[in-house]
Amino acid sequence: MTGAGDHNRKGRWAEDRAASLLEGRGYRVVERNFRGTRGELDIVAWHGDMLVFVEVRARTSDGYGEAVETVGASKRGALVRTAREFLRARDLEDAPVRFDVVTFSGEGLRRVRVLQGAFEVSDPWV
Repeated sequence: MTGAGDHNRKGRWAEDRAASLLEGRGYRVVERNFRGTRGELDIVAWHGDMLVFVEVRARTSDGYGEAVETVGASKRGALVRTAREFLRARDLEDAPVRFDVVTFSGEGLRRVRVLQGAFEVSDPWV
């Protein structure tokens, strides 16, 4: 897959597959592609009593590192800020939260990883 259209198609495919995979593991998806002023949340879901913000990544090559490695400090910051917006907009500021990452990588994007609690956030709601 190459070009912007293929990139967007690959991203949509990965998000659709991730949502199905998570639902199969007991997550209840409540929103997809929430757009805040500071970014986008791919998937928002309840997993038990935990509200989970899920970042989905797809990479056909590990030549520049694994898919999960693309969720660096800047991206984590944007996810936290956007999650904060989501919580305020839905009056869920007291909900326990977690940040997960789902990755698809390798040839045919067949290698799948679900990383629960992919990164820690110290007091993100201040």
